[in-house]
Amino acid sequence: MSNVKALIRVLTGCDIQCRHCYMSSDSFKNEQFTYSGLETVVDKLTDYGVEVIVFTGGQPTLIGTELIDIIGYTSEKREETGYPAVIEITTNSGIGKNKATANYWLSNFAEAGLDRVRLSVDEYHREFLPEEFEERIIDTAELYNVAIKLMDVAGVEKQIDTNIDTETRKTFALRPGGRAFSDDLA
Repeated sequence: MSNVKALIRVLTGCDIQCRHCYMSSDSFKNEQFTYSGLETVVDKLTDYGVEVIVFTGGQPTLIGTELIDIIGYTSEKREETGYPAVIEITTNSGIGKNKATANYWLSNFAEAGLDRVRLSVDEYHREFLPEEFEERIIDTAELYNVAIKLMDVAGVEKQIDTNIDTETRKTFALRPGGRAFSDDLA
């Protein structure tokens, strides 16, 4: 099976409330996979021959070390089966709040076998997380040979009609949704 990508939403919670997003920042609304549930999903996807597995959320690092563990498990499955070819996570830049935190996550991601971080880097995330966090993650990822793909939601200043996807950047067309209506996203 070629070119099949699976996104595994490890939890529905997030630590910020972007206007364009539908994920919950309320802990009581957070739903989360159990670790054994994540293993089962990874087993089925690797058996199916999925090329890319992306761990996402909400904010997947909120499940703590279980994220590192499931990346390691997925990497072991890759050694056994050849799948997935690529292991990724999607995250906001909160893990870049300081050098120690960025180093902790990126070093553990690299050791566990993560190939790429899909990093949210748009004006909506920057309402909560400064650009310096993004830069710290990018610099730290380079130290550990973890690739970065910048994930960007087009805004009022940068409008596009369709999603743009390259190896190093993905820009989503802004559409009404999440906590806001179109007028709120201006």
